[in-house]
Amino acid sequence: MVLEYGSFNKKQVNVDVGSRLTEDEKWLGRVVGIYRDADTQVDYVNDDTRLLMPSVSYSPSDATRLTVIGLFQDTNSDTAAQFVPIEGTLEPLADGSYLPDQDVYAGEPGFNKYDTKSSQLTVLGEHAFNDTTELTFTALWRDGEADYHQAWPLFTGTTRYINAFLGAPVVGTETTVARTFYTADNTFKQQAVDIRLSKTFDTGAFEHVILAGVQYQDVETDNNFSYYTDGGVSAGDFRYVLDLANPVYTGAPDQAVFDALYTDGPLQTVKDVGLYLSDQIAYDNWRITLGVRQDSVDNDNGSVSQDDSQTSYSAGVLYKFANGLSPYVSYAESFETVVGLDMLGNQLEPETGRQYEAGIKYAFNAIPGFVTLAWYDIEIANLPNPNALPVTASQQQGIATINGVELESRIVLGEFTAELNASVMDAQDPNGFELPGQPDSNASLWLTWEPSFGDGLRMGAGLRYVGQSVAENTAVRYATPDYTLADLMLEKPLSDNLIARLNVRNLTDKEYLTSCLTRGDCFPGVRRNINASLTYQF
Repeated sequence: MVLEYGSFNKKQVNVDVGSRLTEDEKWLGRVVGIYRDADTQVDYVNDDTRLLMPSVSYSPSDATRLTVIGLFQDTNSDTAAQFVPIEGTLEPLADGSYLPDQDVYAGEPGFNKYDTKSSQLTVLGEHAFNDTTELTFTALWRDGEADYHQAWPLFTGTTRYINAFLGAPVVGTETTVARTFYTADNTFKQQAVDIRLSKTFDTGAFEHVILAGVQYQDVETDNNFSYYTDGGVSAGDFRYVLDLANPVYTGAPDQAVFDALYTDGPLQTVKDVGLYLSDQIAYDNWRITLGVRQDSVDNDNGSVSQDDSQTSYSAGVLYKFANGLSPYVSYAESFETVVGLDMLGNQLEPETGRQYEAGIKYAFNAIPGFVTLAWYDIEIANLPNPNALPVTASQQQGIATINGVELESRIVLGEFTAELNASVMDAQDPNGFELPGQPDSNASLWLTWEPSFGDGLRMGAGLRYVGQSVAENTAVRYATPDYTLADLMLEKPLSDNLIARLNVRNLTDKEYLTSCLTRGDCFPGVRRNINASLTYQF
């Protein structure tokens, strides 16, 4: 059991209880539960959830196991993303000042919500026919619903400030904005099964692990919404405007307004069948992986049907030197169905991609630790256009390119453990502009000290660096500055069964923006978060 209390009045209880149900241990049971009651750094935005996950396992023999897992989740919250305008956050207002609180709540209390419920049943099975042949399967049934209401300020690029409207009956300040009101009720159902057969065998000096499988899923979604642009300001209704510097909340439009704008989206069904085969080959110090997958997807919204199919290939080669050095190269293709319609009623196209990768892995001989250095080059087709305005057509277009270098390392030096990770990335959208929301670099350093005299005491400290991100199109270019955050951790066993832990993220309570988009809104980062917990092991 874990008891947690933290910043923004977070209270959480985690329970994980497992036990044998019969003396011969052929039947095992487990229950995992979470209850959270929490606010957030944004006023009026809560993050409350309840989760229950019971499971039962049955093993009639050492070669066979069947596990059934249930999952029930109920979350009542609001989105912390307030779509705060660039003016007053990334860029100054006309008088050179900034918003006094970039975490200002731009929604409407009593109207905004993001409530979700879901139920899931998973069945896991495994059977070993002998030492070299094993059959495993996963079956999943899931359904859920989401009730989403949000009000947000109009973005740059539209007539945003109230004074811009001639004849407005109110006098707006530089921070007074019109708000759009949006409601959506969505449901989904998913059924899926994945059956895999693995076989280990030798052909001369070559050792093979063959994996063959079939995957099937059936997804049904229903998306309905109402969209009240600018809260009626363009039609002369100024009742729902908001001053972001001095917010006084007005209430939301009557339900009759949303009923009149309601769009009942068609029921969307997606059926996907995938066949895959891979071979992991070992020869002397060589390791070779070969794979192929065939996907066939049927999209149907009741009036339009779309069939897609794709064969994807993958291959990789690694050589293990005796000194711990292992260079490798790999190639992979991807195919992912995108469920749903754009706002024009068109079926969304599948996302397809390919990746080249080359790197070096090194495992130290004298001390525990490793270092991995990798270069990659990725192309992805049919990504949604991140510069599109909300509830407009997704505008899937062209090929996005992503390439970069990543470093990952972990070294143990006596009582100290150091983890250093870093990356640089160049990501461009199909028009050659930088992909928004993607930092050009990342780095992190985490040090853990477990002193021999501390009787289980663990202390940790680290830094996280996130580089600049850019959003641009033919008209504007916004650069979100880089930032560095510090974190701390302290853990101490209080007894054989009780452990106390303290985590602090963003130690200095730094105010920063994670990204800004060309449509004219920014997203504030997470402020200092302190979380204390007590873990009791029965």
